[in-house]
Amino acid sequence: MSFGNLLAIALCIFLVGCEKHSWEGLVYPKTGKVPYDLALGHFSTLEECRAAAKAVLSKTHAEEGATPEYECGYKCTIGASPPPPGMLATRICEETAK
Repeated sequence: MSFGNLLAIALCIFLVGCEKHSWEGLVYPKTGKVPYDLALGHFSTLEECRAAAKAVLSKTHAEEGATPEYECGYKCTIGASPPPPGMLATRICEETAK
C-alpha cells in the first residue's frame, strides 16, 4: 500500500472520529438552587437530546409555581460574555426545539 493511500485512510478515520454531535441539551430545572441551569452535553439526534432532558427533569423538584424547562439547540456556539454564577453561557444556535 502506498503512502498516499495510507494518508487518505488516516485522514478519513480522523474526520469521522472528529465529527461533532449536532444537538446540545440544556435544562432549566427552576429549583432555586445553584446551578440554576444545566448543560447535558451533545447528542446525535434531537430525539436523544429530548429523552435526556426529560429524564433529568423527571428527577428534579421545581420551586412552587415554577415550570422546569429544557431546550435542544442545533449547531450552537457559545457567546463571548461570561455568564452570571450558576447560569450557563449564552448559546447561539441555528435552531432550537423542545
